[in-house]
Amino acid sequence: MVLVLLCACATVTYLRDFRGIGIHVAASLGHSDLGIPRQARNDEIEQYIAQPSPFAAYSFFIPSNAKYYEYFYSNRPYLAAETIVWKVNAHLHRAFYTNIQVNTDTNPLLVNPFYRLPPGFTPYPLVPVNSDTCNLLATPATVAAFYALRESARENGMYLYVVSAFRTAEHQARLFAAHTSPDGVVARPYHSEHQTGRALDLGGAGGLLDRFSPSATGIWVGQNAHLYGFIVRYGADITHITGFIHEPWHITYVGVPIATYMYENGIVSLEEFVGRYPNL
Repeated sequence: MVLVLLCACATVTYLRDFRGIGIHVAASLGHSDLGIPRQARNDEIEQYIAQPSPFAAYSFFIPSNAKYYEYFYSNRPYLAAETIVWKVNAHLHRAFYTNIQVNTDTNPLLVNPFYRLPPGFTPYPLVPVNSDTCNLLATPATVAAFYALRESARENGMYLYVVSAFRTAEHQARLFAAHTSPDGVVARPYHSEHQTGRALDLGGAGGLLDRFSPSATGIWVGQNAHLYGFIVRYGADITHITGFIHEPWHITYVGVPIATYMYENGIVSLEEFVGRYPNL
C-alpha cells in the first residue's frame, strides 16, 4: 500500500512538473495563459509546444504582450498575425486615451492618444522658422530640414511656408477648449505633436490648409517629404490608427533614415513603425 501511494504521489508530482515545464516551454513559443486553458491535458500542452504561436514568428513579437495578441485576435480574426503584433505593440488594441503612457524625448517621438509628453515638457533648444505669417519656433533639425524642403519645392516651381509650429501646453489647452467636440480634431495638451517642436503645419500657394491636399504642392510634399526627414503624419485612411482627422498639411520630422524607410516600405503611420521597431 505504501509503495502504491508513493508511486501515485510520484506520478502526480511528475504530471504537475510536466505541466509547469510544458506551459513554460509553450510560453517561450509565444503562447500565453489566455491561449492555454487552465485544465489543458498534457497531450494538449504538447500540441501547443509542437505548434508555436503565429505571433512569435515576427522579430517585433514581445513575450509580455502574448495574451494581448491572442485577445485582440479573438476580436478581430480577419487581421493577419503580423498586423495583430504591431498594433498591440502600439497599444491599438485599447480604446483611445486609455492606459496612457508617458513618452520621453526619443526619436521617433510618438505622441498620440496613447502616449503623452511628461508634465512641463519643452523641447530645447528652439529656433525661429522664417515664415510669411509670423516668427514661429521648432527644433534646429526640424527647421534645417524644412529649409531644404522649401528650397526643393521652390526649384520645382512651388511655394511652401509654415502656418503653425511649436505650441506650449497652455496654447494647446486653449485650442482644445475652443472646440465643442475636439477629440480627433485637436489634440489634448501633452498629446500634441506640436509640443515636441518637430511638427509643422504647411501652407502653399493656395493659402488655406483645407486646399493643401488636392493641390500640386500637397501631392509633391507627400511624395518628397521623406527625402528631408519628414512624414505626412495624418493620412486619410489611418484615422483609426492615429486618432486624428486627415491633415495633409501636418508634417513631422523623424530624420531621413526613418522617413525614407517608412516611405519605401509602405509604412504610413508612426504607430506602425514604432510597433514594428519597439526597441529603437
